Amino acid sequence: MTRTPSWWPAAAASCFEDLAAYRVVGASACADRVTTALVAVSCESQELRRDVWKDLLDAGRLLCDLKPDTALYRNVVGVLTHAGPDSCAQDVEKSARYLADYRLPARESLVSKTQTYLADVDTLLVHDYSSTVAAILLGLGATRPRRVVVTAGEPLGQGVRVARLAADAGHEVVYTPDMSVARVIDTVDGFLTGVESFYPDGSMTNTVGTLMLSLLCRENAVPVIAPVESLKCDIGRAIRDRHRGTTR
Repeated sequence: MTRTPSWWPAAAASCFEDLAAYRVVGASACADRVTTALVAVSCESQELRRDVWKDLLDAGRLLCDLKPDTALYRNVVGVLTHAGPDSCAQDVEKSARYLADYRLPARESLVSKTQTYLADVDTLLVHDYSSTVAAILLGLGATRPRRVVVTAGEPLGQGVRVARLAADAGHEVVYTPDMSVARVIDTVDGFLTGVESFYPDGSMTNTVGTLMLSLLCRENAVPVIAPVESLKCDIGRAIRDRHRGTTR
């Protein structure tokens, strides 16, 4: 089992433990914790007169390895380490503020545009927890409550949390096991899902079960709506694919 360095501050060690145990879920919420953890590592590293940039890279690698398919983690680490070998804690804190200043309005815009797109939708399918999806449901409930079909979200079981959020937002909630969605799919107008990583070819990855539900939706002509910010785009995959194409 991977352990964090003994000198890591509590904010970084607890972040690693919470992500590893899935006590924090949703790519955006996890990325916020990763940002806080890396700032804490840089401050502690500088206080101990260590190599801040090397410690940041090592910490970023440990955190990203917990969910290697999540582009948002890698992109956040890239922003916080962009100052290079001469990085100091103040550089990392500045990058974290820049990241927050970018992400907050970007998220608000994403949520607003998705709500507009869903203005005429009456029934939505939601699988697993996403802070972006939760914000969209909250906004939709304030304008016109909908019918929301919520899966149990196995194996993490976040469905109960999602169902409560949707109900608190004023929506009519239909709670169903993941494998029973086919029984109600003909009443669904759209599948609203969070995104772990979005790829240049238009494909995306998300939590376990999203693929099967998306295929079910495709077979029943139900659109899959996946709101995504640019920091979740996996540019590295495009580079890797292009490289493979030139070396065959």
